[in-house]
Amino acid sequence: MHKQLGFTLIELVVTVVIVAALLLTSASLTNSWIDRSQVASAKANFETALLQAKTLALRNHNNQPFSEPAVSLCVDSNDDKINIIQLGINAANPCDIVGNALLKSFSIAKGIAITQGNSPVECLTVNALGMLMYPLGSSCINNFTLAFNIEKNNES
Repeated sequence: MHKQLGFTLIELVVTVVIVAALLLTSASLTNSWIDRSQVASAKANFETALLQAKTLALRNHNNQPFSEPAVSLCVDSNDDKINIIQLGINAANPCDIVGNALLKSFSIAKGIAITQGNSPVECLTVNALGMLMYPLGSSCINNFTLAFNIEKNNES
């Protein structure tokens, strides 16, 4: 009887096919996990930024009246950042850094869009009482009555 010293070609091909199938499956699962973690990170950064914006608005360093926004939270989709901006007196644009002071920035992953309903969220403003408000003539939102979504590759 002849003793076999190696693997047959069929055994090697079957092994390569099984390993390739496992690699393809794990790669698609890994992408999904990465997307979910990026969405969770963006959501956590947004919530942290909103809490910090409310805290800074309550401090009211510029002595803004309660009827005016003291701090704005702006989503910059071009730079993938969430900016907290302390507003100057009679600030025309709550997301413009000129005439206002950039207090802090939070990064979000590239390709994540923060939306309310079907509209992108550009900015939120907070008055010196720590309440969300809607300044006239701006694109800011003042409530969250609609669903708040952060989307990337159908993850939300």
